[in-house]
Amino acid sequence: MTEQDKNWKVLKTVMRVIIILLMIIAAGLLGVHIWFKFIRKPAVTEPADNAVRNAVVTDVAFDRSVLDGVDTDNTESFDVKMNRDWTFKEGTVPSGDAYVENPVSNVNDVYFDITVNDSEQPVYTSPVLPIGSHIENITLETDLPAGKYNSVLKYHMLGKDGKTVTGELQIALTITVLS
Repeated sequence: MTEQDKNWKVLKTVMRVIIILLMIIAAGLLGVHIWFKFIRKPAVTEPADNAVRNAVVTDVAFDRSVLDGVDTDNTESFDVKMNRDWTFKEGTVPSGDAYVENPVSNVNDVYFDITVNDSEQPVYTSPVLPIGSHIENITLETDLPAGKYNSVLKYHMLGKDGKTVTGELQIALTITVLS
């Protein structure tokens, strides 16, 4: 056997080992992907036992006088602070991870409606969220069966009178009901 044949044989062996290692890595990555995508159940965050459901929490440090002279009818800019994946243990139990805030960077009080699967009927309608407030421990108004729902959260921005809707914004939301 010549030196060139020996080198060729070593090279073929090294290539086989590399291909086998790459196949093992690919199979491992595929297994991890399947585990997270299809097998693993999402962690359910439970609200505290003393949590008040569907209550607006207002930051008392926000001074509304900064809005004097601000055009609240101009809704070209609106900051959103919320999570877009909400998990409910059951359709009538509050979610521990549903959260929506109306940050102090906004100039409008807001409320929002949530609809699922292109329905016109809201499954939740929020109270008005003043600037600098948030809502958590949200309980749906409609008891949804177990499943994953493509939803739309539609913000309604209010003018200075607190009644006139001056702008709207829609955000995609995923609602998961476990049982």
